[in-house]
Amino acid sequence: MTIGMRLARLREAAGMSRYELMRRTGLSYQTLLNIESGAVRRPNHTTIDAIARALAPRLGRSTADVLAELMGEEVEHAHT
Repeated sequence: MTIGMRLARLREAAGMSRYELMRRTGLSYQTLLNIESGAVRRPNHTTIDAIARALAPRLGRSTADVLAELMGEEVEHAHT
């Protein structure tokens, strides 16, 4: 799964449109579209960090957890 696919899945799980994510991150709509479509395959760390920080509260998860998932790392979720 690509980072763009993971981003789209997480964004949708957070109930956010690209426009809302754009507003919350300060990134352009085109940048988000390029990442999700795969036109940008390796976004810089600052971009990914901004996305993780915007998505984490809506997902009820830590920024580090969302960042790890965006990067394709296995993440264990605590179920309490």
